[in-house]
Amino acid sequence: MRILLLLLLITIASCSKVKDNDNTSEAEAKMLNIKDATVIYQKSSSIHRDSDQLKAYYKLDKEGNEVKLVLSDETGTQIDVKIAKLRNLTVDHFLFNTDRNTTFLVDKRNELLFQVPTDTKTGESLESCLDSDREIHVDKMGNIYVDTYHNIVKIDIKNYTLEYGLDDNQTFDNFSVNNEGFIYYTDKSNVNIVKVKCPGGAIKIVDRYCFMLNGKIYSVSNNSINIHKAKGDNDLTEQEVCLFEGDLNFTLTNHQRNTIVFSFRATGSSEYMEYEFNGENALSLIDSHPNLIAYNGSGSYTRLLKAKDYIYSYDTSNITEIHQLNLATYESNVIPIMGSEIYNIQSSLLSNELTFSGLEYSTGNNVVGVIHENGKVTTMMTLEEKEKIINLIPVN
Repeated sequence: MRILLLLLLITIASCSKVKDNDNTSEAEAKMLNIKDATVIYQKSSSIHRDSDQLKAYYKLDKEGNEVKLVLSDETGTQIDVKIAKLRNLTVDHFLFNTDRNTTFLVDKRNELLFQVPTDTKTGESLESCLDSDREIHVDKMGNIYVDTYHNIVKIDIKNYTLEYGLDDNQTFDNFSVNNEGFIYYTDKSNVNIVKVKCPGGAIKIVDRYCFMLNGKIYSVSNNSINIHKAKGDNDLTEQEVCLFEGDLNFTLTNHQRNTIVFSFRATGSSEYMEYEFNGENALSLIDSHPNLIAYNGSGSYTRLLKAKDYIYSYDTSNITEIHQLNLATYESNVIPIMGSEIYNIQSSLLSNELTFSGLEYSTGNNVVGVIHENGKVTTMMTLEEKEKIINLIPVN
C-alpha cells in the first residue's frame, strides 16, 4: 500500500510575524527552523510557569545562541502550531508531531516539511516512531524503514510515499534492511526463524542467525559465515565467505572500522578470544584481547553511546565515570566525571564529543556542556536560575 506524502515547497523568509491561532491551519506549515542546531532540548523551570514555554523545544545554534523552534508558512511568517514531540530520525531527517496530532518529517538540510498522513483503513501512522526505542534502518537509496509496533513502514524518500513492509498477521521482534531493501525480521512466534520480505513481495525463510554489516546481510551456519546477495527483486543467493571451527558469539559492531567483533572459542579450547570480521576475509584475532563486553550493552555499564571513533559506556544509576573504547585501536580508557553532576548525555556519529546537561558544582548553575574525547569538560550554555534541561536530543 502506498500513501502519498504531501511535499511542502517553501520560500524562506523572515519569521518576524506570528499568525493568529484562530486563523492558523497545519496545512500552512512549510518549514521548521532546524538548521545550524548543535543540540535540541526542552527545559523546565520552577519560576516560569507558562505551559507553552515549558513544552517548547529549543536549539543551541553554532554561535551559542538559544533559539526557540517554530513552524512558519511559505512567506516565513510564524504560525501558532506547537511541537508536541520530536525525535532525531536519521542523519538527514527529524520526525515530530504537533499539538494537533499531525506528524511531519523535516529535512535538516533545507528545513522543508513533509506531512505524514494516517492510513484511514488501519489507523497506522508514524507517531509511534517518536519513541526512541523504535528501530530505524536506511537503505542505499536513502529510504527510511521504521518500526511502528504493528508493522515495518518504508518511507520512500524519492517519491515521498509510505509503504507497509509486512503483510497482515505477520509479527516481528526486530528487523534489519540490506542495501537493496530486503527486510530481514525475526518471527515473533518462533525467534529461531528469520523471514525475508523481498522488494518484489516474496517471503524467504532463513533458519539461522543473521547479522548486517555495511548494508549487507550475512548468516552463520554450523561452521561458515555466508553473505546473502540479491537475485532480482524476489530472490536471494548465499555465498560462503569464510570457515571457522568452534563457538562464535556476536560482541559488537565497529562502525569506525566497518567490522563485526565476535567472541570466538576454537574447538578444543576453553578460552574465548575476540576476533574481527570485515565482511570479506577470514576472522582475524584482535591482539590486545580487550574486554569488549562492557561496550555491547550486556555488562554492568548498560548505556551505550556511539560517537565517530568511539563507543562510550556508563552506569546510568551513578554517572561518576565513562568508559571509552577507541574503535580504531581497541584501546580502552576511563574518563572520570568530576566537577559536574550529569543528568543527561547524548552523542553524535559525526563527532567524538559527548553533549550533556547537568549541574556545575563550581557555580551551582545548570548547564549544557561538552565532554571532549580527552576528558576535558567545557560549558556551552548556562541556564537561567531554576531552569533545568529535561530532554536533550542529539542533532546527528
